[in-house]
Amino acid sequence: MAMGSDVSGSSAVLRAVEVVKRYDELRALDGLSLEIYEGEILGLIGPNGAGKTTFINVVCGLIRPDSGKVYYYGENILEKNVYELARAGIVKTYQIPRVFGNLTVLDNLVASASWLKMSVEELRKAAHDSLRLVKLDVKADLLGSQLSGGERKLLEFARAMMLKPRLLLLDEPFAGVNPVLKSTLIDALKKVNMQGLSILIVSHDMAEIRRLCKRVVFMAAGSKLLEGSPDEVLRNEEVVKLYLGVKRHAAG
Repeated sequence: MAMGSDVSGSSAVLRAVEVVKRYDELRALDGLSLEIYEGEILGLIGPNGAGKTTFINVVCGLIRPDSGKVYYYGENILEKNVYELARAGIVKTYQIPRVFGNLTVLDNLVASASWLKMSVEELRKAAHDSLRLVKLDVKADLLGSQLSGGERKLLEFARAMMLKPRLLLLDEPFAGVNPVLKSTLIDALKKVNMQGLSILIVSHDMAEIRRLCKRVVFMAAGSKLLEGSPDEVLRNEEVVKLYLGVKRHAAG
């Protein structure tokens, strides 16, 4: 059964309208339109090169599109920079975690949120709370360089939570994470979602997308091909042809 809060009747946290991003002759985003609703975990899936990460980078201010609009709680945000959007509650994690190897696990979190209007004591308490969420509190005094790849993914998530997001953008959060740590991350995602956090997950891990998402958007060639429940999308013939191929039986 798919997880995530019931979003029936919810308003849109984010609405993208006809977003276009070109790189020379390539259209990484080709008129993409989609919505993310309050309290939703939305899955964004599709083949490599579909434009999924480009879209996330547009939403969080790392990339400026050539045309289109992106509304966050009704406000067009395309003129805002990364820091303004982070302060407004749009926070992203990276596919390859950006860990400060020479800082402790705890100080990785404190450093990432040092611009918040909090005392050092408040920052350290918030950092401990975020680490506890992903069961890394027992490793708070280790250096970032001492964490495994999967633990760095958990640290990246904990660091994002330090910024008190309203919309969390996750880029391949399950890639390279072993089953035990993946379960920890999934539990944390469910918990913060039930507390009201809206989440967008880009992932090739269809098993976890099905566990977490009630709605998915399938992208191909920079645009939305299909949206619906995970089962509806993953059983669609065009999706099978473009993406799943011989994996169709395993996907359901």
